[in-house]
Amino acid sequence: MAYGTLARDVTPDTTLTFSASHLERDIAPFNGLPTDADGDLLYLDADTTTAADWNAFDNRVDDLTFAAEHQLGNGGRLKFSVRQSRQEADFLYAYAGSSADAENVVSSLAYLGRQFEQDSTALDAHAELPFMLGGVTGTALIGIDHQRVDSTTATARGRIPGSFDLDDWDVGDVDRPDAVYSTLQDSEYTATGLYSQLRVNPIEPLTLIGGTRLTWYDSTTVVDDGIPDETEEDAHLTPFAGLTYDISPVATVYASYSEIFQPQIAVDADGETLDPTEGQQYEIGVKAELGFGLNASAALFRLDQVNRPVAVVGENYFAADEEMRAQGLELAVAGEIVPNLHLSAGYTHTDTEITEGPSAGLVFSEVTPRTSTSSRASTTSKAVRWTGGALAVASGASAISRRGASKRRAMRSSI
Repeated sequence: MAYGTLARDVTPDTTLTFSASHLERDIAPFNGLPTDADGDLLYLDADTTTAADWNAFDNRVDDLTFAAEHQLGNGGRLKFSVRQSRQEADFLYAYAGSSADAENVVSSLAYLGRQFEQDSTALDAHAELPFMLGGVTGTALIGIDHQRVDSTTATARGRIPGSFDLDDWDVGDVDRPDAVYSTLQDSEYTATGLYSQLRVNPIEPLTLIGGTRLTWYDSTTVVDDGIPDETEEDAHLTPFAGLTYDISPVATVYASYSEIFQPQIAVDADGETLDPTEGQQYEIGVKAELGFGLNASAALFRLDQVNRPVAVVGENYFAADEEMRAQGLELAVAGEIVPNLHLSAGYTHTDTEITEGPSAGLVFSEVTPRTSTSSRASTTSKAVRWTGGALAVASGASAISRRGASKRRAMRSSI
């Protein structure tokens, strides 16, 4: 990865910034482990894999960004930015193509190949203005943004029959397939939005937040040179609201509500673009400083969504999901208890459920952990610090459970 930024103050109140970044990844992907015939997770060694020797994922991302920001005399600011991005990906990898039998043997390998190119341009201009009205202070923000995305995706799928033992994985004699990229999808997507946000402090410990967004978009998708499928939306309104209240100098409670509107470029079996994903998100919580350099947070959340795109197993198209709900609890603590020693730990409990339709009452996501925990520690050594960086050492652990049955996961460390 390489990146750089140039900034120049053209006046005492105006700054121009230009940045560029380049990222390349060349990795051997591993697509996870299968379940048994009943859909239950397997107890396997931490180093168990289902990858083939020829698994490969090449990815390149180039970004150029320009921004101009002007500070106003009353504490407000004006900002304009534009970003140009180019992404390319080329991968082919194998994974378990069946569930495992009682001896932890799978009966085939499946493989997926994809060649992907995307060019996108995004522009944003907004103004942030502080104000005082009737003794109430606040900040108003209003802006406009525009995005254009052109993408091309070619996909190949297949299966390799055989008998493959998860406890003694050996696929050295499985040749890389001559993948045929038979599905080509071209998509063009443009969106323009007007957005606003208002923050007011009616009393000193309380902040009220509210805002809206109006979205105009249109997209055109063509699959295998077929008939173009066009979708559009005019002035779709998505509001959000929230509040924070300082119950003490070191603790704040908050609540938020937001609506979701996400246009799609994924297509169904007929080559038609899926309807936008829509929904609502609720969250209440508290954040506090515990002392000793530690900060803690606790939150209850609920997410209701409909029309989430879900890949159809073994196919090159998607299906729109029924209305679903994910809700749960999240706890986190993090901080620097002594100089250069950073600690963090977290716990999340999530329940998912399909709330409407023929599958109402069933678990929405079989692969979403019901509970998960994580911990991490990192240190930075001043003794070996160099200009622009330092040596960092980190280690951590995580564990998940599914419907009450704990599943072990390997310890991880990095340097």
